[in-house]
Amino acid sequence: MTHSNMTHGFLPVSENADPAPSASSSTWIAKKLREDDGTLSKIHDGIKDHWIHAKEQFSQEKILLRYHWKLLLASAIFQYIHKICTNIAYYMHTPSEPLKDVGFMLVPALSRPMQIFSEVMFFTLLISAILFILSPFIKKFAVRGRFTVIVLARFMTVLMMCQILRCVCFLVTSLPGPNYHCRIGASDYNPPKVWTDFFLRTDAFFGCGDLVFSSHTIFVTLCGLTIQKYGQSPLAKKVIWCLVGVFAVLVVAARKHYTLDVFVALYTVPLVWLTYDYNFPDKVPSSLLQGLTHAHVPLHSLSLSTCATDTEEIDDFTASTNGFEHDLELQAIDI
Repeated sequence: MTHSNMTHGFLPVSENADPAPSASSSTWIAKKLREDDGTLSKIHDGIKDHWIHAKEQFSQEKILLRYHWKLLLASAIFQYIHKICTNIAYYMHTPSEPLKDVGFMLVPALSRPMQIFSEVMFFTLLISAILFILSPFIKKFAVRGRFTVIVLARFMTVLMMCQILRCVCFLVTSLPGPNYHCRIGASDYNPPKVWTDFFLRTDAFFGCGDLVFSSHTIFVTLCGLTIQKYGQSPLAKKVIWCLVGVFAVLVVAARKHYTLDVFVALYTVPLVWLTYDYNFPDKVPSSLLQGLTHAHVPLHSLSLSTCATDTEEIDDFTASTNGFEHDLELQAIDI
């Protein structure tokens, strides 16, 4: 290190380094400040823009909630009824050796500590669906004609219908649970013993007897169907169904359900979804449909046709789909 580089304790400066501002330092600093101000201004404008979009979306969702709140409330209440039914199934259950199952013969069993992988996959799919349902509030991911309340109401209503069928199935026929804690001699086998257990116990992971058909598979299949109907990315749809298939194998490997339970869920849930979708297409107020033409969101494939005259209060807008097409199906309602 030369003497000049060490003068006054300064470190050596690379020959390729940018020269420090000297006479024009004030101009250089002012330029940098303007650049920083421009960056901060862009960030501020972006946050403000997203906040305005979220507020507008929330005001629209409140209007839709006036129409769908009964379905959402009924679906939420039924989750408690479903819990009582699973506790009854646990009470009816008799520990026994698992039934013969082809899936058990083909798929090696996961050890108890390794069962967590099926739960990780389950929550990955569920959280992905939740984020997708909430995506209309984020401007970058908003799609014209997709509303959180509408998607959530369809998800929860089909879930409730499938759970009703499920409760009937496992209450009329009690099968021996294949999971480790449901077998003869299991130390953690703990069915309800007093009446408060039926109404207050909540355990979605260590029950027994509520087998046909798989509740976990109901949820993940609904996640796939929701993204299939309302999603815009073909890749995302393929990925979600691949993950559903992986989960189906994992839940059998974890011995949480028989292959029968998973298979019945995989065809029952889509049938219920399609039936509900055919008879009850998505509906929104005409005022919201008219406002979609001014929405600051991507204009994806949503074809609307006006079927009302000028003297009518509500314009009828529809977009044809069979529930699995790229377009969104909307009908106008008066609420």
